[in-house]
Amino acid sequence: MSPPVVIPSRPQDVLESALETTAFNLEQLPAADPNLLEIAFAGRSNVGKSSLINALINRKGLARTSNTPGKTRSINIYRCRVRGESLLRLVDLPGYGYAQVSHTERRAWEPLVETFLSSRTNLWGVALVIDGRRTPEASDQEMADWLGHAGIPYLAALTKTDRTSQKERAQALRGSEGLLRSLGARDVLPVSAVKNTNIARLWTALGALRI
Repeated sequence: MSPPVVIPSRPQDVLESALETTAFNLEQLPAADPNLLEIAFAGRSNVGKSSLINALINRKGLARTSNTPGKTRSINIYRCRVRGESLLRLVDLPGYGYAQVSHTERRAWEPLVETFLSSRTNLWGVALVIDGRRTPEASDQEMADWLGHAGIPYLAALTKTDRTSQKERAQALRGSEGLLRSLGARDVLPVSAVKNTNIARLWTALGALRI
């Protein structure tokens, strides 16, 4: 019998975490394991995916952050042991939407990302990470639409909300929530990796993607 799937309810429930794989092509990806679910993180370059992963696993520097948009060109997979002896993988996908990345590089990344998302049999769902200070950009909407049409359960995590006022956050959320839900988002949640805002709620929302 397969062990039960356990999604953490808070960062402290992640007992151990480590970088498992850095993959630049499909052949470098670890084999899918039906007992090891995967949660992927997609988003524009420099939107804060790595910082969000670090906040979720209660680690400050495991997922490496960069101030250079477009620098992450690989799929980085982090293996976590969760309270209750369950295992899961958090998958940091290459950022999209950075204009100075060459068309050749984008053509190399896009099949890698799309093939990963559409073929991983143990993919639990996707956190689509979006800059919460503004309405989702065209590339965000394209990714949301692609996920929706592919039937991949996903939620939207609106980052960098700590840099705005309460009024600005409310306006941005109103402008984003209806649009993203119309494109198939199961939930739209403002978060902050800096202040740990809604990080535990994000785990709960991720756990509900398959319910």
